[in-house]
Amino acid sequence: MSSFMPAISSEEVYLAPDAIIKAFSFTFVVYEKGNTLSFIFALCALVPIFIVVAMAVSFFINREYQSLFVILGILANEIVNDFLKHQFAQDRPPNLLVAKFRNVDPTTATELVEHFGMPSSHSQFMFFFACTVLCWFKVRSQLWKNVTFLSLFGLASIVAYSRVALHYHTVYQVLAGSFVGLVTGNLWKLFIINVLEPKVIPFLDSFSFLRDFLCLHSNENIESTVEFQALSARRLDKKNK
Repeated sequence: MSSFMPAISSEEVYLAPDAIIKAFSFTFVVYEKGNTLSFIFALCALVPIFIVVAMAVSFFINREYQSLFVILGILANEIVNDFLKHQFAQDRPPNLLVAKFRNVDPTTATELVEHFGMPSSHSQFMFFFACTVLCWFKVRSQLWKNVTFLSLFGLASIVAYSRVALHYHTVYQVLAGSFVGLVTGNLWKLFIINVLEPKVIPFLDSFSFLRDFLCLHSNENIESTVEFQALSARRLDKKNK
């Protein structure tokens, strides 16, 4: 222990007899050691976290309203998932991997994973994101549109299946999460297209603080953000020469 850390004797440590001990299980995933497929499925549990971080970085770099709308939609989708879980109040399946990891009776493994299981939040998140992000991911080539579609929904399906393979959800809980994600994703996409882009963005653009200081803008009429930024940079470079 570092010298600047004060030593604590056993007499100074107090724990109430009725204290409930819990682990921070936000990224707690158990997989079968030596099983490559099981390890890949464990990594799939982190995909939603990577997506949230990527969307946040995209918003702070590009300052596009569409990125902000997707982030707000993700938050709303999580609220819906939490509400449904408490309404159904359905336990997760016995998790044999967690039980073996903690060396306890598998019949008690349902108590080792926090929160209810219906619907699966990972499945709902992934299918919500796949539906929503397609409304602002604009590419000219039909081939790339198909590749984007298959990639998003393929990844969503893999993440959903991983929740069953690792015993964190039943098949029905994953199917329910996928269905709810498709519904909420399409509803939010329609809300973006019919309300947020045509009505909310023009209203927000009327505030100079948002438009000029924070540089918030819409990519509604930009087919490729990357291409637009590259062309703008070249024009500015030529202008300054």
